[in-house]
Amino acid sequence: MAVSPAELIEQLAPRSERRVVAGLLAFAVALRIALFFAGYVQTEISRGNPGKNDVQPTREAFSEAIARLDFADPGWYRQIAQDGYARRPFTTERHENWGFFPGWPLMMRMGAPFLGGAAQAARILANLASLAALVLLFQLLRLDYSVGVSTVATAALCASPYGYHLMRPGAEGAFLLFTVASLLAARRGRQVLAGTMGAMAMLVRPPGLFLFPALLVLVANEAKGDAPSWPWSKIARRALPLLLIPAALAGYMLYMRSITGNAFAYFDMQRANWGQRAQYPLVALLRWVGQPSVTGIWGWDLTLLSALVGFAVLGLVGIGVWRQWRGTLHMPAEYWVYLGLNLTMILSRDYFGGVGRYLVPVFPLFLLLTLVLARRPATLLAIGAVSIVLQTFLFTNLLSYQTWAG
Repeated sequence: MAVSPAELIEQLAPRSERRVVAGLLAFAVALRIALFFAGYVQTEISRGNPGKNDVQPTREAFSEAIARLDFADPGWYRQIAQDGYARRPFTTERHENWGFFPGWPLMMRMGAPFLGGAAQAARILANLASLAALVLLFQLLRLDYSVGVSTVATAALCASPYGYHLMRPGAEGAFLLFTVASLLAARRGRQVLAGTMGAMAMLVRPPGLFLFPALLVLVANEAKGDAPSWPWSKIARRALPLLLIPAALAGYMLYMRSITGNAFAYFDMQRANWGQRAQYPLVALLRWVGQPSVTGIWGWDLTLLSALVGFAVLGLVGIGVWRQWRGTLHMPAEYWVYLGLNLTMILSRDYFGGVGRYLVPVFPLFLLLTLVLARRPATLLAIGAVSIVLQTFLFTNLLSYQTWAG
């Protein structure tokens, strides 16, 4: 059934909550403007200007600062959007663009004719997608929580130390959008839409696959309701559209096989040339304890910050599980499944630099933080202030030195 623009607006932001949604968007936009301004000034200083009066706003400098946002992964996505995947037999002798999923480059390619090219399309679409994701996230959380909890959890995601990745022309914003849209559609009983959005998330980033078991849990629990037994036939019917998610992964792997001869080209390329090797959970973190370091292989890749984030997350999850078990905290089962699978993957990497970046789209983590500290608003504000300072530092470092910045 078609939805009118007025009905769509009412679904996304009911009249009683529009000021809250507008406030969240204003906060996100203002934070991005402030970050970019700080990064622009730092970029000019790093260019060798000796005195403070020598920093002059110019079109060239502004364009260069924007271009620096394309460093690392966004550059690979742009290449795929413009030229497609390399069609040659698989090899790990050099870096190839097989190490990236196709969903985000496809969006860039579709938007390029209307937005001034692939690079400009990526910058615009990434920011629009991440802002839309924040609106949908607020609406998703409102299904279970108050306006206050939903607002703080959404703002916490924006203010997290690595939240600046949502303004870069990478895949994080689109992935968060499709993830939240899939869960929201499932909660509203629109399983085909949930499966479609989940499939899109799967094609944008590999953790999209974790939506499949999370949505199965959601569908099963809603189908059972208060019934004494599990209605398996009803669950199967409702879960059928969710098969679009693993089907999307299978289709992508078959495509990789057709152009490289290796269905696992993505995984093998990431392991061989991007250092994304699997390990037992927590091994890399425990190794850091034995041999601590401040920075990692990417220069200012702050392994110290990654380690602190890793320990903080483990502590937070431990407290959350304990309080959920005691009945003093409630987070839906599907959120726990999605959170647990993501943390297992992130903390099972042989190299744990950049942990915070991979945590940004894992929104149940920020909800859990809000729930655990709901009665300690001063602590939440202090964490938010420190997070914004760290985000500013990491972002200006990214623009100034062209590194991963954690």
